Amino acid sequence: MEKLVTSWYKNKTLPQSYIFPPETRPGNLTVPTCKTIPVIDIGNAVGRTRTRIVQQILKASQEYGLFQVINHGIPEDLMDQSMDVFKEFFEMPAEDKAMLYSQDLTKSCRLSTSSSNYTREKVHHWRDKLGHHCHPLEDYIKLWPEKPIRYREVVASFSIEAKKLASRILELIAEGLGLPSGYFGQACCFQGKRSGNQSSTKAHNNRQHDQLSASCKSKKQGEANLGFLESDPASEGFADFKSL
Repeated sequence: MEKLVTSWYKNKTLPQSYIFPPETRPGNLTVPTCKTIPVIDIGNAVGRTRTRIVQQILKASQEYGLFQVINHGIPEDLMDQSMDVFKEFFEMPAEDKAMLYSQDLTKSCRLSTSSSNYTREKVHHWRDKLGHHCHPLEDYIKLWPEKPIRYREVVASFSIEAKKLASRILELIAEGLGLPSGYFGQACCFQGKRSGNQSSTKAHNNRQHDQLSASCKSKKQGEANLGFLESDPASEGFADFKSL
């Protein structure tokens, strides 16, 4: 538990083990920049509008690898509640989170820090992470944190809506690729206990040291999945709901 960033960052200077070499810091990398990312309105995906939405999704996926959706159907108050309850979890006393902390990657609900290679990595990432499976809810909800009291209720409601949204977007992607209706749902999504949605919440709290440390691990190649990223307006964390 003492390894968790949220247990010491307020009263301690940045440890050397969190400082990346200058040549590997994200701020020093040359990458293409843009002022905006694609924003796609999926609220009225019928007829010609549906065709346009499908084309927008495929274009954004090919050119950017990500896009923002609006009019997606998830209530704004539910999104706010989910971010609030995640923040409440990380702000709880260490003793209330201790039973969830583990380096065992096979656990269905696990609180950890940095990455799965913590003991072997040369430099740690400035983040704490709570990860757990969401679907089928009846199998996994009993393994979720018991505190905050409303955690299970709020996250269950959000995960149901996120699953619906994932299905809608996957259906649009399948249509654009010329695949049969329901292809992703039947072939690879939400089947089996190890392939259901996963919710992971990360507390970053990285403002003071954003030039020296990093919260997210960089990847040279992506894996085949659809992930939802819900940002905290305060930029202190985010929720990532993986669907594939």
